[in-house]
Amino acid sequence: MVKIMLVAMVCAALSEQTPQPACDCTRIIDVKSLRAVSVRSLSHTVPKAARKEIDKGVQAWRKGRNAQALAHLAQAAMIDPDSVEAQADLGVAHAAVGNLSQALDRSENTLALNANFLILHENKAAVLMVLNRLEDAEQTARKALSLAPDSIDANYTLGMALVMRGNLTPEALESLKRAAEKDARARKALMSIQNYGAPQ
Repeated sequence: MVKIMLVAMVCAALSEQTPQPACDCTRIIDVKSLRAVSVRSLSHTVPKAARKEIDKGVQAWRKGRNAQALAHLAQAAMIDPDSVEAQADLGVAHAAVGNLSQALDRSENTLALNANFLILHENKAAVLMVLNRLEDAEQTARKALSLAPDSIDANYTLGMALVMRGNLTPEALESLKRAAEKDARARKALMSIQNYGAPQ
């Protein structure tokens, strides 16, 4: 019971300290640059029509035209359903505007195309956390950490998923500490946990 109260107080305290809810985790998803996957890292050749739509989508996104960006990226994904770049960028765009079920669908489609891209696992874990599917978020964050143990985003997601599930374990604290090296929200989470008397 004390642990559950601590988790609720930490989430509430973090939400008060930040302009957006601390436990919604959408900040993990890189919405500033839609290019979640480097074009150079892909072996798949994207057809010119799809490439054109991806580029238009990214340009529209940068100008704040979210509906246009989504339309162009959806067109690119339709033209080339095997494009990891188009699928990943569309998922990021969906997540950023709050279309979380579509973002999750795109994450799963993209991972089916190529399961070895760290950021795809990080983004899926973040979306799962926002959807309050904490056990799934934990498992997906663990997969991301198996690819890159020092991943700031995966450590943050794992730590927060554990804390939000009421598991204020040494592993949760260690994950948040790793993330806190470069992530302000992880530092705030740790500070809130300390303020409410959790063991360090």
